[in-house]
Amino acid sequence: HTLSLHDALPIYPQIAAEADESGSRLIYTVPSQESIQTWMQETFIVDAESSSAGNLYTCVKPTAFFKIYYLPLSREILFRTPHWRIDGTGLQILQNSFLQILADGPPNIIFDGSEVVRLAPSLNEAAAVPREPTPQVSRASDAELDVFQTGPPSIPIASLLNISPASPQRYRTTFSTEMTERIVSSCKMREITVTMAAHSALVIAMQPYTQHNFDSSTQGTGGGKYTGITALDLRKYLSAPWNGPLSAVSLYHTGLPFSIDLNKHQDFNAITAEMGAIHARSLRNDESQSAIEFLSSYVKKALGVLSAAPEDPLKAPAYQTVSSLGVIDNYLQRKHCGKVATV
Repeated sequence: HTLSLHDALPIYPQIAAEADESGSRLIYTVPSQESIQTWMQETFIVDAESSSAGNLYTCVKPTAFFKIYYLPLSREILFRTPHWRIDGTGLQILQNSFLQILADGPPNIIFDGSEVVRLAPSLNEAAAVPREPTPQVSRASDAELDVFQTGPPSIPIASLLNISPASPQRYRTTFSTEMTERIVSSCKMREITVTMAAHSALVIAMQPYTQHNFDSSTQGTGGGKYTGITALDLRKYLSAPWNGPLSAVSLYHTGLPFSIDLNKHQDFNAITAEMGAIHARSLRNDESQSAIEFLSSYVKKALGVLSAAPEDPLKAPAYQTVSSLGVIDNYLQRKHCGKVATV
């Protein structure tokens, strides 16, 4: 079964599908018993040597497969996949299903071709995005990208010159229960979300390190515009069943640009007020234009804008982004009671 990719969007990201040489189509092949065993050996890995998933993360190589690592020493399970197969919310939904299967015991799955009905449709199909954009839709996608006319996503931080990226690092900070309760309580009192607070705090925290126009003498002067992209989960805009668990293995999100004038909005409260409108934006009823309708046109144009190389890549600034998974408990249960075990 060949799955078409509509409008160059990275869609139909199924676990066992493989991309063709052009990268424009994903192909799912109904497996034989032998190929299932081969696939399992390639994608389910017992790592008896790594002391933690964090250590494994620094040395594991990129892969086109969706892989699961089991680490006996640290009693961890590491899910690892290229982003074109699945997004963060979908991965949480998938992990929840995985743990329920673990509690229920192995299911009786038959691979005879009938399983293709469970392949998630493209975002365009699930959201009923028009195939051919109207002039109004095209103008709306252009307007969405206007904020990038003054420059790329930023709060600009000077990059280290001639330093090649090394091993990726993951740092984890855990707040105590008391501190977490204080943060949540304070956010509720201000009628903002924790994500909005974290995003606004990032802007404040990075101001002392901001460097405008690659000039070191401007470091920490503040002001300017904070331009960026906010990631939005689109599942709530889709019709059933693609707004629920069946939407797990899919890429049902997008990133929309925003800009905040830091000369006008300088303190935490002012920045948070601007963030509120950004994070609370409705894509189905946004003024007179449904943003869902221009997604296809917008993505093509955004890829062109964001892929443009700077004049001198070594002088290009680094910038920070916030990517929130929201309230994880909404997707991933703490306890799974099944037919054979409680996980």
